[in-house]
Amino acid sequence: MRSWRVAANGAEVIQPKTLEHFAKRFASYGFKREALLTVYGLAESCVGLTSPPLNRGPRIDFIDRNLFELERRAVSVDQTNTKNTLQFISCGFPLVEHEVRIVNEKNHVLPEREVGFLQFRGPSNMQGYYRNPEATQAVYHDGWLDSGDLAYQAEGEVYITGRQKDLIIKAGRNVYPAELEELTGQVSGIRAGCVIAFGVVDLEHGTEKLIVVAETRDKKIPQRDVIIQQINEKLGNALDVVPDHIVLVPPHTIPKTSSGKLQRSACKQAYLDRKLTKRKLPVWLQISKLTFNKVAIKIKQGIHFLIKLFFTFYIATVFLGTFPAGYLSLFLFSRKHAAIVYKYWARLLMFLAFCPVKIKGKEYIDKTKPFIYVANHASYIDVVLLIGILPPGVRFIGKKELFNVPIVGTFMKRLGHVFVDRSDFSKSIENTRQIEKVLQEGASVIIFPEGTFTYAEGLRPFKPGAFKVAADTGIGICPIAIQGTRKILRDEEYLFNPGRVKMILSAPMYAEGKDWSAISRLRMQAHKKIAQDCGESSLDLITVVTGSAVVKPKTN
Repeated sequence: MRSWRVAANGAEVIQPKTLEHFAKRFASYGFKREALLTVYGLAESCVGLTSPPLNRGPRIDFIDRNLFELERRAVSVDQTNTKNTLQFISCGFPLVEHEVRIVNEKNHVLPEREVGFLQFRGPSNMQGYYRNPEATQAVYHDGWLDSGDLAYQAEGEVYITGRQKDLIIKAGRNVYPAELEELTGQVSGIRAGCVIAFGVVDLEHGTEKLIVVAETRDKKIPQRDVIIQQINEKLGNALDVVPDHIVLVPPHTIPKTSSGKLQRSACKQAYLDRKLTKRKLPVWLQISKLTFNKVAIKIKQGIHFLIKLFFTFYIATVFLGTFPAGYLSLFLFSRKHAAIVYKYWARLLMFLAFCPVKIKGKEYIDKTKPFIYVANHASYIDVVLLIGILPPGVRFIGKKELFNVPIVGTFMKRLGHVFVDRSDFSKSIENTRQIEKVLQEGASVIIFPEGTFTYAEGLRPFKPGAFKVAADTGIGICPIAIQGTRKILRDEEYLFNPGRVKMILSAPMYAEGKDWSAISRLRMQAHKKIAQDCGESSLDLITVVTGSAVVKPKTN
């Protein structure tokens, strides 16, 4: 183990004794104590937001227990007085370009060796909690993100004391569960690593009760009484604290995460709901129940698959039965009349597919002058939907690759739809001129400014092409929000789901100039409007905060 240069330890409470025992246990195999790094990280930033210097080994801070619990001050003391001493391990300094501070309830920065709330900022900060802007805003304070942890700093190094939500106030003292749990786990008969301590409100006295839940294999009442007595004595002698209630439960009762972390909040809720001591079903009955549920889920999935299969077969039959007539019109009629035929074909297809379409904002469909329609793109059926709703003759702006697709290429060429080469940047001016020419002829165009669609939900950032054309020509942008098509047929799927569709058209928007700032504003306005109406979250989340490295999610 001599080659093990860095052994980073974090994610859970780090006990000094654990590190010392680990270092001694593997010293004979070449492991060096200096390789141990006690780091601090979290999902909202990065795995190692703070880290000690390399090749130093763990630094342990010995502080006065009474001052810490009563006044929340970390005063350094002589390490020989073990009863009135607490030990905390340094998690080092913040990473480069990252900052950490300790604040009080009023967000005022605290001096060194005063315990408060740890906040941080830096380029690794999260963009936001998924689909939860309220929770995101709650943890941001003037560009700093609240970690939910309590800590103090000494000589610039960070010392984590515990989770804010886990802090227990007992008789006016700040009690942290980690030490209670470690001492309780030392009692004979208690399963190691299977102890949780938490506080619950005593409504009768307006105080907080200290509850300790521990797993044991002992089932006999006399033995359990002895264990409870030993826990009380252990905590009383070491911490001058006696739990209000000790709950002994069978093995595997205390909830844990998949990685083995204790779930204090879940355990507390189970205690309040009186589910901790609830008798469990026999193992054979649990297995039978799981098997039944699994079979039921498989049957449900099978039925759903058959429904989708039959529905897809029906859609294919309807399509093959109606499309040839429309396709033939491309060769028998003029472009104008062929476009009318396809409009009614698209409406008929949606009707026969039992797909009702609810339209809001019909008054913004203007047949007398051209518009640039921009819509979110969620599925292949968006095209059919728009053909049936928009006026005949509206030209789609499609990617060049469609030109070589059989039938589709013929359909687009005959109806005058425009192909653009997205892979060749040098042709962007030529593409723009093609679109401007169509608009000058008096025809409207429809563009999907996202550029493509995927299986995953979410409105992607808009490309600027459509909005530059609008600024150059003075023609209005008409936003269209489409709901429901992704659920009917997602990308990379081949079976249809029955569903409903909603289309929301908004009032035309016009550029306030021809410069890039005007184009950008128009693009942002259209994106914001479609994001409000499409029923999916916006994936354009980053907002730059001047003077700091903080990112925040946009809320629609």
